[in-house]
Amino acid sequence: MIQIATRSEPALILMANRSITSAKDLEGKKIATRIGSTSEWWLQRYLAHNKVDTSKVEIINLDSQQMPPALEIGDIDAFALYQPVGWQSQAVSGDKVHQLADATEVPGVSDLTSYGVRPEMIEQNPEAAKAFVEATKRGADYVVAHPEEVGEFYATEFGANNEDTVRTIALFDFNPAFDEDAVSMMQDLVDWSVEHGALTAGFDINDVIWTEAAGQ
Repeated sequence: MIQIATRSEPALILMANRSITSAKDLEGKKIATRIGSTSEWWLQRYLAHNKVDTSKVEIINLDSQQMPPALEIGDIDAFALYQPVGWQSQAVSGDKVHQLADATEVPGVSDLTSYGVRPEMIEQNPEAAKAFVEATKRGADYVVAHPEEVGEFYATEFGANNEDTVRTIALFDFNPAFDEDAVSMMQDLVDWSVEHGALTAGFDINDVIWTEAAGQ
């Protein structure tokens, strides 16, 4: 791992129908997420933080594009994912749904994007790995400085909603520290992934960080 590219707590969200106003209200309900992903990790940590009895919660796997319509028609009661899907859900359902929570409410949980390379690349061409890190940092700086232009690009190239793209950019730190807090979160995600079968074996996250490129 050579870089943490982005970090956001408010981008991880829990959307619910309007009748659900607290974490405890999720008992007896059906919640969709992407099983085995950061979104499920965030959901499980939210439920534990709020002492929700998970034996009384049904968690199912859905693709992200299925979640807003499923919440609209009542096939699910809530979903845990990331923005801009929450805003898309509100566009579909209006005030029938709301954002119940985001990851700012749970210590030690964040949406982290990291970059990694094969060890042999670092051995054979470490300068290329460093150059990659610098290039992505320059790109991130451009995104932060020109969010409207990025929104227009995503709308043209991918059909994304311009406003949602700009709002999503505002939620992220594009130059996050590769610090002890971030490493601790990544280690927790690794350990959780092993516990829930998303990884077959655990590892020490510090063993896969190339600190020279990470700026340590």
